[in-house]
Amino acid sequence: MQGWTGRGLRIATTSAAVLVSVGALAACSDGGGDAEGADPAASAAEATPAAPATTEPAEPETTAEPTSTETETSEWTAEEQALIDEAEAFYAEANDAYVRQAQAGFQDDSAATRLMEMYSGDAADQVWSLMGRVREAGLHMEGTPRIWDTVAESVVLDGDGATVILASCVDSTGVVFVDDDGEGNPSTGLTYELRDPVVFDGTAWVIDGGLDSGEREC
Repeated sequence: MQGWTGRGLRIATTSAAVLVSVGALAACSDGGGDAEGADPAASAAEATPAAPATTEPAEPETTAEPTSTETETSEWTAEEQALIDEAEAFYAEANDAYVRQAQAGFQDDSAATRLMEMYSGDAADQVWSLMGRVREAGLHMEGTPRIWDTVAESVVLDGDGATVILASCVDSTGVVFVDDDGEGNPSTGLTYELRDPVVFDGTAWVIDGGLDSGEREC
């Protein structure tokens, strides 16, 4: 995953005080003797040497804390991400529609027709075959399969259309097709991975291809 980091400004603050002491020249004279005989009462002018300049230790250099702003960068372009969002929304809608119709035994012809419009290719063949067997046997689905962790594996653009491969985990524990007396096939209790191509033809989305690609465990 790529990101970017802001740079902190390097700010140096240094202060130093220089202190200088200067001695005064003092001379004393008795002021009463003559110039020849007089003992010099005055001390030789003694200049107090300047004290060495003292430099206070510089304050520690301060550096602004770097402000690290890390932004996750998607591996998808904005166009691809928009298609992924649409594909995932449609995928969830189609699976919800399938579950509702299966729980009703696919008895609503108009709803079944709308459901079939959401699938194409091998996916449509599988749904159509299952629908026929369930209706003929008078079965309906009990329980609700759970689908989670849906992620996009690839996005292929094709003119105005696109194909998004979605992988997701499915838990079918407790899901059974039974008749009105509660008899039917036992629950498989499988947790497996689906990999479905979700295709946009420029007008509408459909789920194409196999519905359970290999039933690999999540």
